[in-house]
Amino acid sequence: MQGGLAVLCAVLALTLFFQQRRVEALEQAAQTYDALRNECDTLRMELDSVKADLRETLERETELRAELGTRPTAGGRAAAYAVDVEGVDLAGRTVTLAVSVDLAAADENARASVVTDAAEHHDALETPLIRGEDGRYTGSVTLPLEPDDRVQMRLLTTVGGAKYAETLCAHHSLMELLPVQLNSWSGEAEYADGKLIFSGWTFRPEDGQGGPAEIWEPRLELARDGAPWMDFGLTEEADACVQTPDSIGMDCQEGDSIAVNFTCTDRYGLRYAFSAGWWEVKNGQAVRHWPAAARPGLRWE
Repeated sequence: MQGGLAVLCAVLALTLFFQQRRVEALEQAAQTYDALRNECDTLRMELDSVKADLRETLERETELRAELGTRPTAGGRAAAYAVDVEGVDLAGRTVTLAVSVDLAAADENARASVVTDAAEHHDALETPLIRGEDGRYTGSVTLPLEPDDRVQMRLLTTVGGAKYAETLCAHHSLMELLPVQLNSWSGEAEYADGKLIFSGWTFRPEDGQGGPAEIWEPRLELARDGAPWMDFGLTEEADACVQTPDSIGMDCQEGDSIAVNFTCTDRYGLRYAFSAGWWEVKNGQAVRHWPAAARPGLRWE
């Protein structure tokens, strides 16, 4: 009897040993699976970010190709042109653009007009251009300040009895003509111990011609889950706006999204908000997402 019990105990001990090994193997497999799943989620988020970057690059390339393809050529009547902001009506939310054109052929009897098309909000406008003593043709066009409006300007001329038409410019958004643009920025974001820490942010606003923009009240604005969270003044150094605090830490939880905006005011009183991207806290990491468009939003406080 004792011998049988000993054998039975040995069998049970071996069974428990192998069951324990099996449980440990299953637990290890589960941990490996969780790690692989987290890695796949991270790679998927990084892929989404790369896709967004590629989409933005392709859209910008398309815009540049369209713009290059519509500039005056040597065979056109316009030798040179300029479109500048002449004024802004904040109450009416309109912008007035000054248009000037130099014709390739000097003819005092030539007539010119510019047709501006922003079809989303109104019909095409034809504006006569007046010839000045310097031979340059000038005029003004007033448009609603709608960020999503595509704008195209065509020049109509009558020279020596012959009529001509050509495209002066085409823009994906009316915002591309405003006197403040943001073509470059830099900064770091790091997630650690439940905080998303922003440091070293620098913004370089331009005037649309490649020079520094004339701005006031530059600020770094942070929003969490779509709601304003905190904002800080930026220090102006040469042609850059630099983050004043050495670092800014925000308490973040799993699933939070944090957006970074650069805001400023131009000489007409327009308040701009440029997106510098947003971060999503997921699986203990902060994944960066680039802005969908380079053009700003306008604040009407």
